[in-house]
Amino acid sequence: MLLALLLVFLLTPMLSKISGSELSFEYFQNPMSLFLLGVFSFLVGIVAGLYPAFVLSSYKPVDVLKGRFSKTSSGTLFRKGMVIVQFVASITLIVGTYTVYQQISFMQNQKLGLNIDQTLVVETPAVADSTYENKYQVFKETLLGFSEISSFASSTSVPGRQPNWNAGGIRLLSQTNDEANQYRVIMMDDDFIPGYGLEVVAGRGFSDKVVNENRNVMMNESAARLMGFKDVQQSINDQIYFWGDTFRIVGVLKDYHQESLKKSVEPLIFRYYSAPGGFYSIKMDVANVSASIGKIEKVWKEFYPGSPFSYFFLDDHYNEQYKADQQFGKAFGLFSALAIFVACLGLFLSSKIEIARFRSHTGKSISSTSAGLDSLAAEIQQEEDPAGDHGGYRSGPPVRPGPGERGGPRGHEGKRERDHPAREHDQVEDVAGFEVERQHLHQDGNQHGVDEEQPLRAQLEREKEEEQGAQRRHQEHVELRLPELDFLEAS
Repeated sequence: MLLALLLVFLLTPMLSKISGSELSFEYFQNPMSLFLLGVFSFLVGIVAGLYPAFVLSSYKPVDVLKGRFSKTSSGTLFRKGMVIVQFVASITLIVGTYTVYQQISFMQNQKLGLNIDQTLVVETPAVADSTYENKYQVFKETLLGFSEISSFASSTSVPGRQPNWNAGGIRLLSQTNDEANQYRVIMMDDDFIPGYGLEVVAGRGFSDKVVNENRNVMMNESAARLMGFKDVQQSINDQIYFWGDTFRIVGVLKDYHQESLKKSVEPLIFRYYSAPGGFYSIKMDVANVSASIGKIEKVWKEFYPGSPFSYFFLDDHYNEQYKADQQFGKAFGLFSALAIFVACLGLFLSSKIEIARFRSHTGKSISSTSAGLDSLAAEIQQEEDPAGDHGGYRSGPPVRPGPGERGGPRGHEGKRERDHPAREHDQVEDVAGFEVERQHLHQDGNQHGVDEEQPLRAQLEREKEEEQGAQRRHQEHVELRLPELDFLEAS
């Protein structure tokens, strides 16, 4: 609990930066908020406790604590199912994160249809008097005299935001009022189109050398299609009705993204004015930005001493539209990393369990094989040198007593019989059968000879060799797997 609170205090600034909003602890100072938080925590605890209450309680607690549940088919399916669910969630988050970043990258690198690089935008004076137009022309010529400034334009709107001028009821003179539509309108001077590198696909651009140029308009391709022109060339010199006045169409601009790529291109109409208010778009060399901005500000204060010098760079302003998407991508990536970490941790622990279980099973198999070989060797030795009534001592391993003798399967070998009752029973029957067969051979020695014991002894020798070969192959398999298990355990 204390560690969790410490992490909350330490990670709050980072989360505030990722979310884009200031996170504070003022919420916890309200008693009602604390009460709601307590109720929420209680409900979360109840929901979290439903799993052990309805699932784990259906199994015997002793079996679960001793690990027997993990060895059952239900336990195995449950463990594998949890790992699969974790990895499915992780893969989903990875794909989602990759998609978000690819979308943001696509929108930021896609061609916009205009050039916004190295563009300084200055807000025009808020108050304009009768001398504003003359001041504007002199101010513009002064800045164009600087070597680091290549273009200067003025407009009511700049790329990166929706134009504020929204005009309805615009139509062709040949259309009725029912066919009128709504358009966004931008007022500009004659340097706006070449300054932003806009492409004229039909007609011409604005020029201050044309008489009554303010009686002419331009539009983008979307606006021309909305007016009913299938070919933009057909719109040239046609007239439109605009708020009770008539304007002539002199040119059509290729569609460009006035706003982000998340929005479709809106139909735009462009009107000409020699000194529109709103924004100055200044194309400049960014080799020495601070010095250039200082020179522009100095001239600004000479012409507009009562107006604040407020500016921004257009590329940063345009990318602000993707800020929310970038923050979402960062948060998505953070939670994806946490989910992947939890999934890998579960896979690591599951691998450790499987490695330990494999080692335990391998050890038991080797012990069982060794015990079986020792028993078989003792039986063969007894058959080769059976016990007699000499009363003397013998060299080699001790003789296995018969079933009815002291120290037999019910005596010193009782433990072995308890461990492997079926095997001992079969072995006792084999030995008894062998003794009976040997007595028959002794009785019929004149006809068959003692050498008839050789096939049985050879069969036992072959069985011993096969058992030893199986043990060697098993040991080699274990030795081959041990480096792999050690590598997995170390990783």
